[in-house]
Order: sequence, then C-alpha cells, then structure tokens
Amino acid sequence: MKRNELELNKANNQNEQLLNDESKRYLIDIVCYLRTKNVDSYELEMIRNDILRIFLDAQNRGETIDKILGSDHKSFCDGILQSTDYL
Repeated sequence: MKRNELELNKANNQNEQLLNDESKRYLIDIVCYLRTKNVDSYELEMIRNDILRIFLDAQNRGETIDKILGSDHKSFCDGILQSTDYL
C-alpha cells in the first residue's frame, strides 16, 4: 500500500468502529462486492470512505441503512462504479 492509501485505510478502519452492527454488515457486503469488480485498492478505500460518511450521517440522523441503499446493495454499488468509470 502506498502512504496515502495506508493513511486512508487507517482512517476508514477507525471510522468503521463507529458504525452500528447493521451498518457494518452492509459495509462488509459492499466491500466484498466491490472487490469482485476488480476495483483497485486505493479507489476501493476512496469509495469505502465515502460510504462510511454516508452511513455515519444516516446513523446520526437515526435512519436505517436500507433506507439509504434501497433493497439491493449491488445496485447501489453499480451506481457508484458507473460514476467512477469502473463499469
């Protein structure tokens, strides 16, 4: 890992600890799905960072993650990948 990626990974790991159990499960599913799409590791950390912010904001508002993602986390991920030119 490059320095920037390592620092981002460390920050993401710390922020992940702030998530509730439901959000952590969704995040694991999302990261696993993104890895199947051959997203490079730095871009994956960038996407993970964005998703963590979305999840933490939702959690602070008292919203459930399925309200944010809809019923299909894969479609949510595909939308992210389309905006980053991975699909």
